[in-house]
Formats: sequence, structure tokens, C-alpha cells
Amino acid sequence: ITGHFPRTVHCDFHRRALASSQLETVLCTLHLNTYYEKICLFLWFWMLFVLIVSSVFVYIRILSSLRSTSEQQIRQLLKFAPESDLPYAIDRFLVSLGPDGIFVLQQIALNLGDLPASYLAAAMIACCEKSRGEGEKK
Repeated sequence: ITGHFPRTVHCDFHRRALASSQLETVLCTLHLNTYYEKICLFLWFWMLFVLIVSSVFVYIRILSSLRSTSEQQIRQLLKFAPESDLPYAIDRFLVSLGPDGIFVLQQIALNLGDLPASYLAAAMIACCEKSRGEGEKK
């Protein structure tokens, strides 16, 4: 298909007779080049596919980090929390988490599910409020 893997090439070889040596040029076939060409073509398309998929996910990740929907997702997770009397300081909690903590909670929700992520978020809020309460008493 491409010219990078030729199937036939000119080969020079010496034909030896009793008193002479003649240089002859013939056509040789390279059977393995056909297979190498197919393998490289497959790998090229595979790498193109991986590049496109990776680019799409990087684009989605950049968009999701720029939007404010990440905080809304955390608030949605807290609706699943077992405690009905969650502390009122969810905004302070989100500020203390920062973008990295929000990203980690999103990944936990994505990989494990919303329920374990909501339990974790509720426990983190409780620990955060408990440490603030102890800090204000001192």
C-alpha cells in the first residue's frame, strides 16, 4: 500500500563458476515486509484513536474544572448523606477543600459511586466542623 515497505527489491549476488565470478541482479521478494506494513498501519491508526480519545477527555476535564458545577456536584452528594442535620457551613467546607479536594471527591463519586462519596463528604464536614469548634474553644 505504501512505499515505505517494498515487497520486491533488486538483489545483487555473485554467481561463482570454476574460473570466474559473475555479478547478477535479480528481483527478490520480501514477504515479511507485507506483515510489517500491516502491523505498522494498525499501530498508526491505534495511536490516532488514542490521541483523539485522550484529547476529548482532556478537553472535558478542562471544561469541568473551569465550571462552577463542581461545587453543585458536591452539594448534590451531600443530599445522599445519612445525617439529616449537616452543618450549615458547607460553603466554608468547599473553600477549605479547594479545587483539588473537590476533584478528589468527584473522582471518588465517579469510581465508587455517589453513596460512598456522600458518606466521605459528610464525615469530612463533621471533622472540619469539629476541629473548628475545638480551635474556637482554645
